[in-house]
Amino acid sequence: MAVIADGGGGGITVAPSSLTQAGSAVKSASTQVQEAGASGGLNACVSTGYPALDGALADFDGRWTSNVSRSSSAGEDLGAALSAASAAYTQTDSCVIP
Repeated sequence: MAVIADGGGGGITVAPSSLTQAGSAVKSASTQVQEAGASGGLNACVSTGYPALDGALADFDGRWTSNVSRSSSAGEDLGAALSAASAAYTQTDSCVIP
């Protein structure tokens, strides 16, 4: 457990195992988001017969799919960063506290 003091009597305590758990949870949620986004778009099941509306729906579907992918990717990156932070705190603790 790492404790970081700010010099003014305050500080933070870091529990590496909590970072590991949070990293795993974020990665899992990101995978679920990606799977939900890949399960099918609007255009797979919607055709109104009106070209302007179909075009707008296609545009929305493309943007939705792109943003779901970007959100999932950002979640994966966050999960990896939390796991890396956990490893760094664990290594620091083992060096500082023999």
